[in-house]
Amino acid sequence: MDTHRQQSEAAEVRAAIGHQMRSRRAQREMTQADLAEHTGLSATELDRLERGERDMDIPEAVVIAAAFETTAGEFLQSVQDSLDGKPL
Repeated sequence: MDTHRQQSEAAEVRAAIGHQMRSRRAQREMTQADLAEHTGLSATELDRLERGERDMDIPEAVVIAAAFETTAGEFLQSVQDSLDGKPL
């Protein structure tokens, strides 16, 4: 797989993660500051994740999912589903 394609797919995944985060925050009427308080992550880092500017690591996925009262597996499955079945 060429580098450009890998970068494009990674950007698409980051955007899907960000969309899921924003959507779940909105459903719970949470601000980024609220999510930061629940996760221990900074609002700045959460903003960067939501804008797809950086990758989410596994520990972050676990604490973010817990703040949304779900598992990291379910959260990541919803991201994958939003990508129309493209593998993560």
